[in-house]
Amino acid sequence: MKKIKIFTTLVLTMLLAFVSVKSVNAVSLGSEDSYSFDDFTHVVEVKGSGPYELKLIGDENKVSLDIVFGESEVVTLDLNGHTLTNFCDGCSAIWIKDSAKVTIIDSSAGKTGKVTSKDDSSTASPIVNESELTVEGGSYETLGGHAGLSTVVNKGKMTVNGGKFLSKETNAAAIHNEQNGTLVINGGEVATGVAGSWGITNNGTATINDGTFVQKYNFSVIQNAGTMTIEDGEFKADGEGEHYALITNQKQGDGGASLSIKGGNYENGDQKVVSNAEDNTTTISDGTFSNDTVSEFLSENSKRDEETGEVIHLRSVTVETSKNGKVTSSVESAYRGESVVLETTADKGYELDKVVVKTKSGAVVKVTVSKGSATFEMPDDDVTVTTTFKKIVENPETFDNIMAYVGIATMSTMAILGAALYLNKKAYN
Repeated sequence: MKKIKIFTTLVLTMLLAFVSVKSVNAVSLGSEDSYSFDDFTHVVEVKGSGPYELKLIGDENKVSLDIVFGESEVVTLDLNGHTLTNFCDGCSAIWIKDSAKVTIIDSSAGKTGKVTSKDDSSTASPIVNESELTVEGGSYETLGGHAGLSTVVNKGKMTVNGGKFLSKETNAAAIHNEQNGTLVINGGEVATGVAGSWGITNNGTATINDGTFVQKYNFSVIQNAGTMTIEDGEFKADGEGEHYALITNQKQGDGGASLSIKGGNYENGDQKVVSNAEDNTTTISDGTFSNDTVSEFLSENSKRDEETGEVIHLRSVTVETSKNGKVTSSVESAYRGESVVLETTADKGYELDKVVVKTKSGAVVKVTVSKGSATFEMPDDDVTVTTTFKKIVENPETFDNIMAYVGIATMSTMAILGAALYLNKKAYN
């Protein structure tokens, strides 16, 4: 046994030539500030106090190890541009258990770090998480050869903030979330790698806040058999041949899978975006979709805009009571882009002054006013209409001019009458 003193950072130097010659790839990290190489195994067991940083370094880019994280350990594993594979055929390259918390990063300039299977004889998923895993970067894939072998199996809590995940096995996924697993995806890319594979299979609880999800072959990029909420993200079919729905919501047996789509962009040509099996539940409240096959999952007060593909909602029109006049709306609610007509009727002695339309958020909507009416285009928000009427006031200048004309006319008439009387009297005399 050979002991090497370490302090705050643990650096595993793993040169492939060194591995093959001396078979010294096992590190047992205890609570002491030391670790040891075991000549009889290639399993790296990480346990103890920490936290630690494990960084793959060396001239050889490929490192074959079976790393086990456990005993509440907190570790950052830096792939550093290297490819990490399993050593034993039936082992995972990374196994996280016993309340360990592991974060995987890739600090290399080219972002070439990868975790994968050693070869097509491997019978275990490259990563198995039974505790807590956060992925910030790196690429993750299998090599093909074992149907049903997912790239990452999550039985605990997994958060994806970056990285690329690919499945190259039939009847398997890039990320498989088991029944008790919790999966949160905030970024990164997930794709199907061969025909008959999925990007994500979810049997537990999953939330997608962002990321890119690509269906390159026939199977759906997401197969949900648990509870899934999609807040945002890019979902698209990008390959040759016929595609199934981008997302399948189906739990075998009694059903009960729940899918809630609250946003995101979905592009699948004229093929189905979502396939929902009987006795399973799919609801869509927002998002942009390439076709109208999602209409069956929208609420009765929502529809897909045929021009933009966006889900739009019926918004209310509230007309406030006005003094000295009355205003009525042609509709009580409308969809974005529809024209709303306001009929205005002023009381006697009054006329229309202003029509102001504001959204619930306070934005002012453009209004076109004409005699006795006003029109505006409905925004994607509830609106309130406020109308004011003003008293009709005679124009003082016009009034003075009229009175002046009346005075002149009166004086002229009197002068003419006076002259006529005078002439008439003179003629009489």
